[in-house]
Amino acid sequence: MAAGSLPGGGFRLSHNGTRLHHYSFLSTFARHAIVNERSCIGLPAGTDPDVAALIGCAVMTGIGAVINRAKINPGCSVAVFGAGGVGLSVIMGARVAGAETIVAVEPVGSRRALALELGATLALDGNDPAVAQGLLDYSHGGVDYAFVAAGLASLLELAFSVTRPGGMIVAIGVPPDGSAVTLPAPQLVRSEKIITGTLYGSARPAIDMPMILRLHAQGRLPLEKLVGRRYRLAEVNEAFADMRSGTFARAVLRPWADRTGTGG
Repeated sequence: MAAGSLPGGGFRLSHNGTRLHHYSFLSTFARHAIVNERSCIGLPAGTDPDVAALIGCAVMTGIGAVINRAKINPGCSVAVFGAGGVGLSVIMGARVAGAETIVAVEPVGSRRALALELGATLALDGNDPAVAQGLLDYSHGGVDYAFVAAGLASLLELAFSVTRPGGMIVAIGVPPDGSAVTLPAPQLVRSEKIITGTLYGSARPAIDMPMILRLHAQGRLPLEKLVGRRYRLAEVNEAFADMRSGTFARAVLRPWADRTGTGG
């Protein structure tokens, strides 16, 4: 994957004689792609392609962190730092898995509102200096599980501080290269907190993705609410700008709309 090739090591794309790479064994922002059959998951008839596009990354990462890596217990308390597509998927996964208390920590107001709609029991402003105390008060001394969906080292430190002794901190978002986390060393021993990471939700794609689609079909995962707007491929730069501003939880590009002229 790091080489940008297909699973077998080959390359199948080029532009004006220059080799192009297959990001994560795939190719994106294109109308057509060459994909190894090992990277393909069959979709049940009637699957909404917009929802399927979300499952391929953000949803699998967030829900997988809950059910595969943390394996949370029913009745537990959960904090989620970052309420973008991944963090909101953590919230939905925690709700389906039976968490009783789910706290979203997010600086963007519209995303906090969506977090509450999708199952959070409380949404706190990530820019509030008192957010840690608010979390401790609401969870009666610390949450059982803290999921860090945004790639900020400082959030890992915050998550550690609001997790109860024996609890688990799950790092999902990837901080920038060269960044480091500083934790109180004595507490690493005395508190017995577990700090772990998860890559792509520790996914078993052939098992987990159909399961997520079944939960959506049953009405237990309202994934369609993540889609804030649909864009034609020609509007990709606008989609990126909206993503960076936090306008929507997730944007979906529809390359086929460019061919039909129907737009989003």
